[in-house]
Amino acid sequence: MKLILASVLLFSWLQTGAATQQLPTQNEWWYSVCRGSRLNQAMVWSPPHANDFLDPINSPWDGLMHQELAQWGYAESERSQLCDFGTFWGLGRAFASLGIDPRSNFNHGPNRCFRVSHGDPTSKQPDGRPWPISEQTYISPDGRSNRVTGAFSDIGVNPDTGVVFFMSRRSALESSKTLWRQDPPSWRDLPALRSSSDFAWAFWNRVPHFTPITAFWSVSINNRQTLNILNLAFKTYKPPLGQQKVNSIQDWPGTDFEITSKLTDNTVGSPNGIATGFFLAQHKRQLGGNKMIFKITVFKALQPVTDDDFPTIIFWVKDARNIHGDIDWAQSLNVSSVIGIDTVEGMEEPRVLRRSVDGKSVLREHVVRVGL
Repeated sequence: MKLILASVLLFSWLQTGAATQQLPTQNEWWYSVCRGSRLNQAMVWSPPHANDFLDPINSPWDGLMHQELAQWGYAESERSQLCDFGTFWGLGRAFASLGIDPRSNFNHGPNRCFRVSHGDPTSKQPDGRPWPISEQTYISPDGRSNRVTGAFSDIGVNPDTGVVFFMSRRSALESSKTLWRQDPPSWRDLPALRSSSDFAWAFWNRVPHFTPITAFWSVSINNRQTLNILNLAFKTYKPPLGQQKVNSIQDWPGTDFEITSKLTDNTVGSPNGIATGFFLAQHKRQLGGNKMIFKITVFKALQPVTDDDFPTIIFWVKDARNIHGDIDWAQSLNVSSVIGIDTVEGMEEPRVLRRSVDGKSVLREHVVRVGL
C-alpha cells in the first residue's frame, strides 16, 4: 500500500548570521526545533536537494579571510590565555577523559585561540585620544561608509584532535541594537561577513591540521535562550532503556543526546548551536563530503576565573553517507515515530507556499512518499 504523506512542513525562518528574537520558552523551543531540523537536513543532503533546507548551501566566504575581514571593518588578535582550557575554563577533567591536551600554544600546547572584533577597541584618534567604538566607521567593499557594530567572536582550534571551540560571542545584530540604539537595525548597515561559522572556518583554515573535524565545543554558555532550551530538554527527554534520567545538567561526563529527536534538533537550532550547522552544511566540498552532528553531550564545569558553572555543549561530528544512497531515511527525516511506515520511497519537489518581502523567510511544503 502506498501513501502520500503530505504536510511535512519545515519553516525556513533561517537567516544567516542572525540572532533569534527573544521569545517565551515554549515558542523558542519550537523555533529552535524547526531551525535545527533544517540545518540537520542541510548537513546530510547533497546539493541540489540540500538547497531546499539552506540557501545558499555554499558559504560565499572561504580561505584564510585576512583581507575580507579587514575590508568589512574587523580587527583581529590572538587570545592565547583563552586556550588554556584547564586553568581558564575548568575543563581539565573532560579533556583528560577524551585524551585532549588542554594547553594553549603559548604554553606549548596545540590549542590556538583567535578574536575577531568589529571595530578596534585599541584604536587612537590623530590626537592620540582613544577612538570610541561608537564613533568608529569603515568603508565597505561596496563603497559605503558604515558604523562598526562592536560584535566579537572568540574561537579556538585544536588541530591534533580536529576540534573547534566557540567561547565568547556577540553577534553583529545584537551588538548594533545596543551600540546604535536601533532595534532592529537595518540589514543593509550590517557587515555582509558576520557569521561566527564563517569566522570559525577562516581560523580552522589558518591552523595546519591533518585530522578532520571531529567536534565543536560551545564553552561556558550563558545565552539565556540556549539555557532555557537546555532546561526544558532535561525535563522532557526520555533516556534510553537502562539509563537513569536526570533532570538537570550534570558534571562531566554529563548527558548524551543521540541525534534522533527534537531534543537534539532544538540544540542544533539554538543560538549556541547554529554555527556548527552552518559550518558543516556550507563547506561540504572543502570538508570532503557531507558531515553530520550525530551526538550531543551537555555538561557543566566550574570556571576558576569567574567561579561560574555554566554548561558546555559538545557537538560530535561524523561522515554522513550520501542521502541518495543507503542513509537511514526514517532517522534523517525524523518520521520514524509515524506508526506503520516501513520505508520512505522518496520526496517530491518542494513547493513554496509563502515568501517574505525581503526573501529571507520562506515557507515550503515537502511531500514525502512512504510505503506501509
